[in-house]
Amino acid sequence: MVKRNYGVHDSKKTKDTDESVRLTLARNLTELLEARHISRRELAKRTGDSHATISRAASGDRAVSVCVLARIASALRVPADRLVSPR
Repeated sequence: MVKRNYGVHDSKKTKDTDESVRLTLARNLTELLEARHISRRELAKRTGDSHATISRAASGDRAVSVCVLARIASALRVPADRLVSPR
């Protein structure tokens, strides 16, 4: 009998993907903020999120929720995929 693991994910692969997305977001967000001369504090005010949340996103320390990502994209007037797509 063949045993199949449907729905089971390779945790290393998932961890690597998560890290890649976090670092891509950090790089793209930092580039946009610098190009537009917007501070992390100003972005936090525009999104309604804490400065710590924005700083973690911009440094790649933590993943952000889809809701936070959407607020950041809206505040910067860019599509959300612009923040998480490799350039």
